Amino acid sequence: MHYKCCNVYVKIYLTKDETAFAGNCPRCGARTSIKVSKTGTASRFWSSD
Repeated sequence: MHYKCCNVYVKIYLTKDETAFAGNCPRCGARTSIKVSKTGTASRFWSSD
């Protein structure tokens, strides 16, 4: 995950209920949640504003 707010890359993890990937920016604490799709995605990296 690329947090554009602080220009850092962080690994985010699957939640316990396996419905989303979630993480926080290590510098400012901005939270991100990405829902898991049944069809998946070809993307390996995501960005957050």
